[in-house]
Order: sequence, then structure tokens, then C-alpha cells
Amino acid sequence: MSAEAIRDNALAISGLLVREVGGALKMTSAVGSGTTCSIYVPLVDLDSSVDESPRPVSDAGRGETILLAEDEDMVARATDRMLTRGGYRVVRCVNGLEAVELFRERGGEFDLALLDYRMPIMTGAETLIELNKLDSDMPIILMSGNLSLAESKGLEKRGLKAILRKPCSKAELIGKIREVLDESSRGN
Repeated sequence: MSAEAIRDNALAISGLLVREVGGALKMTSAVGSGTTCSIYVPLVDLDSSVDESPRPVSDAGRGETILLAEDEDMVARATDRMLTRGGYRVVRCVNGLEAVELFRERGGEFDLALLDYRMPIMTGAETLIELNKLDSDMPIILMSGNLSLAESKGLEKRGLKAILRKPCSKAELIGKIREVLDESSRGN
């Protein structure tokens, strides 16, 4: 991945995280002077009587276990945190091969697989195909910023349940996972 792509991805994820807490980003740029990024977050009055424990999104996770394969650590940590706060348990892998090996060992533990589309060693599409060979009923969601319609249609035939466009908000992430889990439980 190029330095520009990493920068753009980091900026998009940072923007999402800032907006999740009700904040905003402001960017200004001037030739010869550079770029300034200002981050504004709401002021919080910490009252000792306030419960600071994370609250799950209503109608979200019910303790289901998600197998998360994401090679970018910052994205993986942010996704893990959103899922955990949404009421899910998360087992993280850094690539598709690790996800497949872990699924071979502990497949019965997982209720859904959430895979990044572009990963080294084994792509999300390759991982989907291997997981589907191991358990054709496993609900699988791919996360991608640029998956073509033709690719997505081909992967749907191989077991793909949904695509999440990156970057996505916490509500989109939690909502899509809940939707796929509910559809999968009705289908069984």
C-alpha cells in the first residue's frame, strides 16, 4: 500500500472516530505554508455519578462472536472497539490465512466472519472461499472501499452475505452485522 493510500485511510478513519463522539475535523491548506488539521471534540463534564462503561447499541450484539480479519492495526483496533461496545465478542486476525487456520481450530465458536477485502498473504475474497469450504452456513461480510459490482456478484455466489463500504460508521457496522446474523438465523 502506498504512503498516500495509508494517509488517506488514516484520515478517513480518524474522521469517522471524531464524528462518532460528536466532533468535527477542519482542514486548511495554503501553498508554501502546509496543511493544518484541527480536531474538535465535545467538552465532557466528568461527573463521578456518571456510569462510564460502554453501552451497547440497542438491538445490536447479543454476545455473538465475530471473527475479524483486518491487516491494518488502526482499523482493526477501531473496528474491534466498535463491535465490543456494540455487544459482540471479537477475535482478531491480521490476515486471511490466520483467519482460516483459526477457523479450522475453533470454527464452532464463531457466529460471523468480518473480512477486509485487501489483505496480504490471502485476500478477503480468498479467505471467504476457504471459510465457505469449511462451513457453507457461516455468514461472511467483506469490508471494502472499492469492490466492483461484478466482483461482489461473483462472491455472493460463493457465500458472501454482505459488503460494508469502508470507511463506515459504528451504526452502519453494527446494523449490518445484526441484519446478517438475523437473516442467517431465520434461514436455519
